[in-house]
Amino acid sequence: MIERQNILELLGRNAQKYHSCLLTSYSFDFLYFEQRILPLLRSAGILNINMFLDASMLDQHLASSPGRHLHAKKSYSITPVVMNGAFHPKILLAVGKKKGFLAVGSGNFTTSGMSSNDEIWSAFSLSDLEDPTLPIFKHAADFFRQLETLTLATNKEKIGWIAENSQWYAELLNMAAPEPALMMDNERFHILSTRSNASFYQNLLETLPPNPNLIKILSPFYNENGAVIKSLVRDLNPAAVYSIVDPKFGTLPNKIDSPFPVQFSDWNLLAKEDRYKNARLHAKAIQFEYPDKTYFLFGSPNATEEALGTQSANSRNAEMAVLIQSNGQKDYFLELGIKFPEEGNFNMSQYKRPESDQSSPVMDSKRSIRIVHAEFEPNTLVVYTDIESDKINAEIQVFDADGVCLFSSSSIAINKRITFQIPPGHDETLFKTALFRDGERISNFALVHQVGLLNRTNPDNRLTRFNELLNSEQFSDQDFYELLEYAHFKDKRESHSSKGMKEAIPIGQTHESEEDPETISEEEFNRKAAEIETRDSALRKQLALIEEFLHSLTFWPTNEKEDVSENSETAAKEAGDQGMDADVTVTGKQRIELSFEQGQRFKHLLHRKLNQITETLQWHKKEILNSIFRKEEYKHPASLDEIQALLVGCHLILLKINKSYTERRSLVRLEFNDKKALHQLEKDLPLVRCDSQKGNRMNQVSFTIDEKASESLRFEIEKRTGLKLIYMDGTPSQVKNHPFFDLKGWPDRNCYSAVEKLFTEGLGAFLLMMMNGEESYTGKDLDRWETYKKRLMYRVLLILNMFHWGEDHKKVREILLLNTFYSLSPEGLDEHELFNGLISLAERLDAKSILVDESVDFTMRTFTNFRRWHEIYQTDVNKLKEDLDHWKIGRIIFYKKLGFSQLDYFSSDRTVNLSTPLGIADKSTGLIGFKRVLIGLTPAFFNQVTK
Repeated sequence: MIERQNILELLGRNAQKYHSCLLTSYSFDFLYFEQRILPLLRSAGILNINMFLDASMLDQHLASSPGRHLHAKKSYSITPVVMNGAFHPKILLAVGKKKGFLAVGSGNFTTSGMSSNDEIWSAFSLSDLEDPTLPIFKHAADFFRQLETLTLATNKEKIGWIAENSQWYAELLNMAAPEPALMMDNERFHILSTRSNASFYQNLLETLPPNPNLIKILSPFYNENGAVIKSLVRDLNPAAVYSIVDPKFGTLPNKIDSPFPVQFSDWNLLAKEDRYKNARLHAKAIQFEYPDKTYFLFGSPNATEEALGTQSANSRNAEMAVLIQSNGQKDYFLELGIKFPEEGNFNMSQYKRPESDQSSPVMDSKRSIRIVHAEFEPNTLVVYTDIESDKINAEIQVFDADGVCLFSSSSIAINKRITFQIPPGHDETLFKTALFRDGERISNFALVHQVGLLNRTNPDNRLTRFNELLNSEQFSDQDFYELLEYAHFKDKRESHSSKGMKEAIPIGQTHESEEDPETISEEEFNRKAAEIETRDSALRKQLALIEEFLHSLTFWPTNEKEDVSENSETAAKEAGDQGMDADVTVTGKQRIELSFEQGQRFKHLLHRKLNQITETLQWHKKEILNSIFRKEEYKHPASLDEIQALLVGCHLILLKINKSYTERRSLVRLEFNDKKALHQLEKDLPLVRCDSQKGNRMNQVSFTIDEKASESLRFEIEKRTGLKLIYMDGTPSQVKNHPFFDLKGWPDRNCYSAVEKLFTEGLGAFLLMMMNGEESYTGKDLDRWETYKKRLMYRVLLILNMFHWGEDHKKVREILLLNTFYSLSPEGLDEHELFNGLISLAERLDAKSILVDESVDFTMRTFTNFRRWHEIYQTDVNKLKEDLDHWKIGRIIFYKKLGFSQLDYFSSDRTVNLSTPLGIADKSTGLIGFKRVLIGLTPAFFNQVTK
C-alpha cells in the first residue's frame, strides 16, 4: 500500500539541503501558512519563498481581515495569477545548491489542504543533472518560468535568486525540453500541465487504448451535465464506470442524461475502512483499468471540462497532473486505502442541490482597476496597476491585518506605477492596500510586500550568517557587533579605472615599480571590471540591508528588559502537531550584559565604523574645491552609496547614544618597599590610583583594579619583591558606567571624537557633493533617494540637538543647520511638521530626555529664518545680494557650490576666505573652511539668527 505522509515532512529538516521554493495554490490561508507551513519550510533551510495564487481567491481572502495574529512582517512573496478560468495547480518545487524536490498534488496550502482533507500527491527528488527525474523537473521549471512573467519588482528579483544560487537549476532552464516522462521499475510517470494552452482530455485520448474494463473517477467537483463522464464513455467505450462524489461539499453531475449505467457512490457513506479516516474528499484522480495495464491520472484537475478540457478545446484553468502507466493490473486507489463499491450507494436522480451552494468565485466586476502588485520600501509605498492612462484619480488607502485604515492619500492620478510617502510610524503594520473614490473601493485589495524583509531572504550562501543576523528576533549586542563587521563603505576612489589597460589593477594592490605594468587583454580587463562591479553591487545591497535593519531598530526600539518574543514561526515550530494557542507568548533569551572588555571592544568598533564612513567621504572636499578652481563639473555626484553610509553612522549613534557598558572595580591597598617595583606594577596591570589616599601610611597606596584582573594582581605580587597586598575587595566595591558615545558640549576641533568628525568631515563632504551634483535616479531608486534624504535630515538634527553649544561654537552649529536644511529638507516642509517629526523620533528612541531645549529652540528659529530666506532666494535673489567689503566680515553668505559659510577675509584680489565646518583645515592660518576662493562681488547674504 502507498504510504500516507504529509508532503511537507518529505522536505526534511536539513537546513543545508534547499534554499528556495516555488509554490502554487488555488486558495490560501495566511494564518495557517505562517504558523504551520512557514516553520517547516524554514527548518528545511528554505529562505526564499515565492507563492503564486489564484487572483480571485486572493482577492476574496484579502477583502476579509485575517486578524491580529497574522504577521505584518512578511518574509515571503505572493504573486496573484489572473485567468479567465481558475489558477488551480498545486505544486511545491524546492531548490537547493545541488538537490531538488518536486511535489505535485491536489491539496491547497490551507488548513484543510495540508491536514484534514483527503488529498493525493506525487513527490520526486533530483540529485544531479544525470538524475532520471530531470525531465519532470524541467517541465515544472518551465511552468514556473511562464509564471515569472507575471512577477514585478522585488518579487521578480527574488525568483532570479534561485538560478543565481543553483547552477543545476540555471542549466535546467536553458536546456532543451525532453519529453516530461520518467521510467521507474514497471511504471512510467508523465507530467502534464496547462495554462489554458492544452487539453488534458485530448492528451488522454492520444495515450489511452479504447475499451477499458473499468474507469474509476474520484473527484469532489463535476459539471452538472456530467460532461467528462459522458465524453469518456463515448470516446473510450468502457465496460463499466464507477464514480465517487461528495454531495456535502462538492458539485455533482446531477443533470447527467447518459443512458450508460454509471455507478455513483457517496464519499461520506463509504465504510470507514473503505476510505481514509473521516476526511473531506478533495483528491482528484481517474483510473483506467485494462487486462494488461493500468493508467492513473491524479493532481489538481477535477472531473470538469474547465479543468480537463475537451476533445476539441483546451482547458480554461491552469492545472498540473501526473499520469502513471503500469504494465500489468494494479489498483492505485486500493493502495491509497480507497475502495470503490462495485454497486453504487448513491441515487443521482434523487439529489437536490443545496440552495446555499455557490459557484466558483470570480473577481468583482465592479472594480474598474486592478492592483497587480504593491510593495513598501523605505517609507514609500509603490503600487502597480493595470491602468495605462493617468486620467483616473483615486485615493490610496493602506490597512493593517485587522482591516483598520492606517493611512489615506489625497486624490492622485492613477497609472501603471504610483508612489507616495507613508508617514513614519506605520512601517511594521502595513498589510494591504486598495484604491478608493468617493468612499467606494474601486480596486481589489493587494498585499503590501515589505521589501526590506524580502531582501533578507537572499539564499546566497556567502550571506547565510548575515541573513541570520538580520532575521534574528532577539538581537543582542554580540549580534550587533557581528553585524557591523559586514558593513563595508565604498570609497569612490576605489572605482575601477577604465582609462586604459595599464591601469587595470585589482583593488588593494599597487604597482611594484614605477615602470609600466604588463598590458592585459581587453577580455581580461572586461572580466575584472565585471568582477569588481559584481562585488560592488553585492556590497551596496548588503549595506542597504544593514541600513534598513538599523533603521527598524532605531525606529522601533524594544524594551531591553523584556524577554518576550512574538516570533510566531518559532512558536509554531515548538508547538508541533498540537498547534499553538492564539494568545501564547514565547519566552526569549534574557538580555546578556556586556563585560567591560566586550563593551570596550564594541565601543572601539562603533567609533571605527564612524571613522571609516568619514574616511570614504572627506576626500571629496579637496576634489570639489579643485573642480571649482578649474571651473569643471564635479565628476562624483552625491549618490545612494554615500547617503546610506551616513545613515548607518547616524543609526549607530542613536542606537547607543544613551547606552553604556559597566566596569566593576575592586579596591586594593598595597604596601611597598621598592618604588621602582610599584611603578612597574602600575605599568603592567590596569591599576588606577584612588583620588584619596586618606588612612594610608607613607609606604601604602590605594588603587582600584578591574575585577577580572584581581587574580592576576595577586599572582604578580607574589612573584615580585618589595610589594605586599594589604587589602583587596572580596567583591567589587566600585561600579563605573562607560557611555558608548558621550555627547555633552561641542568640543574644540582638536578634541573631535568620531561623532564630530562624522558631522564635519563626513556629512560636510556629502552636503558639498549635493551642492555640486546629485546622481540622477528614476523609479524605485528615486523614491529611495528622496526618502533617505528626509530620513538623514531628521537624524542629523536630532543628534546635533543633543549637544550643549557654547558661545564659541554656535556659528558652527548654525552653518551646519543651514546647509542641512538647504540640501536635505523636502519641499513644502513647515515648522510644525519639522518639530513634530523631530520630537516623535526622539520619543521613539527614548531619547527625548537628552535633547537640549535651547538647541531645539535654536534649530527651529534657524529653520524659520531659512524658510523665509529660501523663499526670497527662489523668487528674487537680487534682494539678498550685497556688495562685498571689509564691513561684511563675520556675516553668513551663500554660494551655490559651497553652501552657507561665514565671511572670514576679503582680499584686494577679490578672493575671500570662508569659515565653515564643511571646509578644509588650513594649518598655516588656522582657518577651517575655504581659502582664497572667488564667489563674485555681490554674493547672496543670509540674515543671521537673532536670540
